Amino acid sequence: MGPYIETTNNLAPFLNDLQHCNLAQVTWVIPDGRWSDHASMNIGLGPDYVANIVNAVGGTGPPTNNCGFWNNTVILIVWDDWGGWFDHVVPWLSCGADCGGYYGDSFYSQQYVYGFRVPLLVVSAYTGTYSNRNWSGYISGALPPYGPGEQRPYVHDFGSILNFVEYAFGQGGKPITLNGGIYPNYPYADYYAPDGPNVQGCNQTLCPYSLADFFPNNFQNPLRIFTPFTQGVNYPGQCFIEPTVQSCFGPGFTPLDPDADDVDVQD
Repeated sequence: MGPYIETTNNLAPFLNDLQHCNLAQVTWVIPDGRWSDHASMNIGLGPDYVANIVNAVGGTGPPTNNCGFWNNTVILIVWDDWGGWFDHVVPWLSCGADCGGYYGDSFYSQQYVYGFRVPLLVVSAYTGTYSNRNWSGYISGALPPYGPGEQRPYVHDFGSILNFVEYAFGQGGKPITLNGGIYPNYPYADYYAPDGPNVQGCNQTLCPYSLADFFPNNFQNPLRIFTPFTQGVNYPGQCFIEPTVQSCFGPGFTPLDPDADDVDVQD
């Protein structure tokens, strides 16, 4: 949950867990509407919010910690839509027999087809480096002449995140639970991720698990030490912990729903 929620110690559960070295194996962090980058609410706080979340995981805070999470944590930053901007790349697959299993797998999965792309940022000490140098900048499936373009295994979707989690915490990339879990009840949500080994055009060598191309050393020794975000950060992390402080966002701050399509908002 978003760190704008104030508790008795002024920390949301996610940040409180960070501070006490008790971070869950999988944690979802959802922003407040004011820094969610939604067009109707965007006042330029999104990058600051993301930077401060990454800094918190890296231990530099706020809150600071010496838990060493940077060496064993992968941060996946995604958006829930494309922001209304023009996309110059045709969707990888939008229908047909070979849509990663999503289209036609079942009546309910036919709505899960591809349209506008959304960003994905992978932040980790283990990610690949640009041109085999010890600095970040790797782009998955960069368009020619810089890369091969959108082809397997360089095609990812939201199911890739679930597939990656199952690989990291499961047994050899198999689903964590075979009965009562996502698979086999909803195989289109993770089993058929387009960059996983279970779809046509992929295999264990080319696509050992989703998002594998980001981790060429397969989580061996960390490649980089953590470098906190400092440049371009206009609002300190404390502003997102205590947003009601007038020096941050002015008087009368109230949280906003991060999803304008939420039923509660419509009601």
